[in-house]
Amino acid sequence: ERHKTLLAFHRGLIALRKSLPALQFLSKEKMDVMSFEDDRILAVRRWKGSNEVVAVFNFDDRGGGVFQNLPKGMWNKRFDSSDVRWPGKGAVAPDVFEAALQSAIPLQPHGVLLYERRIED
Repeated sequence: ERHKTLLAFHRGLIALRKSLPALQFLSKEKMDVMSFEDDRILAVRRWKGSNEVVAVFNFDDRGGGVFQNLPKGMWNKRFDSSDVRWPGKGAVAPDVFEAALQSAIPLQPHGVLLYERRIED
């Protein structure tokens, strides 16, 4: 069962890479990397055309961490390694995050989140 879960986890990541333009094309010119050493967080923002994503990697083993540097806009959570289907400890990050109104995204220890900016019509 553990191997099936790991296979589904990797298939999910591959599907995201194939479906999101920001993850399909590797370019250092279209990528920002932010390190928050005291919080043990690494954030990677990538974009291609109007598609923009932010991946947040929490390397801390304690609970209660938050990420506060998401660019303004509406963001949809596309991946959360803490989800019980992987099997994580349970997702605590919101499915939709409005960076202008909400102050911080809660993080699980050793978790990875991927948010995609919502394009408003």
